Amino acid sequence: MVIPVLKHVSSPDLATGELPPDPGDCAVLCRAEIGPDHGTGAEEFSFVVATPRHFLRTPAIHWGHGYLLMNTFSWQEVERALDQHLTQCRRPTWTQVVAQLRIYLRWEFEQFQP
Repeated sequence: MVIPVLKHVSSPDLATGELPPDPGDCAVLCRAEIGPDHGTGAEEFSFVVATPRHFLRTPAIHWGHGYLLMNTFSWQEVERALDQHLTQCRRPTWTQVVAQLRIYLRWEFEQFQP
């Protein structure tokens, strides 16, 4: 059984540990490096953490894939949400794990065409 683990989470929008100006009204692009528990490799998955107030303030239409909704942005809660998702993605192969992760997260190779 392949057990996915969170190796690192970051954002190109914020420095490590930094909060947005208004954690209750924001949309923050996040990147999670996830790999098997037995190994050093990881693949990158991205998602936007957004608050309901952000969606109310912006008139655009948004799809749900690649979004994590939170009332208030918190790095601790982002990691907790990722860890909860990862516990549901254990599968016999890494390929199957990635397929499960891609249900909610955008995979770095999403648009890759061999």
